[in-house]
Amino acid sequence: MSVGDEEPLRRPPEADAQEQRQDETVVGPPDTISDAVPEASEADLAEQGVLVPPSDRTGLPDAVRDDVTPADAVEQNQEIPTPDEDRRD
Repeated sequence: MSVGDEEPLRRPPEADAQEQRQDETVVGPPDTISDAVPEASEADLAEQGVLVPPSDRTGLPDAVRDDVTPADAVEQNQEIPTPDEDRRD
């Protein structure tokens, strides 16, 4: 066997060689609401880090008493789901 006749199964695939030449992806700061896609779901926005807790929008942190437990604080950050008009129980 000569030097140029390597076994094909012992050579790395061409895709591996191409991957080795690619630049490393740089991750930037989280997107802002203005950068968000209009069709994005709430889960998409949460993943991008652009959602604001409901209490931050309403000024609730200033209205909370000093004796609030962590469970109370979490409860105040939850949104109350609106009933689905099309759904019948």
